[in-house]
Amino acid sequence: MRQTISTACIFSADVRLRKRICLWIECNGIVCSIRGSASLDQQHGAADLRPVRARDDGGNGSRFGSAKTGVEHWLAQRVSAVALVPLTLWFVASIISHTGSGYVSFVTWLQTSAAMILTISILIFLFHHTALGLQVVIEDYVHSGARFAAVIAVRLC
Repeated sequence: MRQTISTACIFSADVRLRKRICLWIECNGIVCSIRGSASLDQQHGAADLRPVRARDDGGNGSRFGSAKTGVEHWLAQRVSAVALVPLTLWFVASIISHTGSGYVSFVTWLQTSAAMILTISILIFLFHHTALGLQVVIEDYVHSGARFAAVIAVRLC
């Protein structure tokens, strides 16, 4: 026996589209699924009811691709973010401690092996983290033919 627990309707903010999307959650024992969508067609004024299954009864994600894709990207972004925290704190503290010193002493400090390795590390992690974040923004918000070219440009730079 299926039981509808909740219904949510979202109305488009764009007046020209006049779309309404309704989702309802149905449960069969323990397994729940999200089903349904309806949109109002502006030209004909008729409701177009299309069933949408975000999850099947087995709990597998259908329509959204494999659950194995994107994990490496997500993990790399988190690892680079965690690595940037102590590196940024070290870099800011080092720059603050060298504010009163002259150019020659700053360059001498920067040429030490520890400062050089940590500075190169912060630059590598910073640019890698930025590229990962830009790729996610482009994939999520660019919906034109330029999307592929933009992702390639970010990956190459």
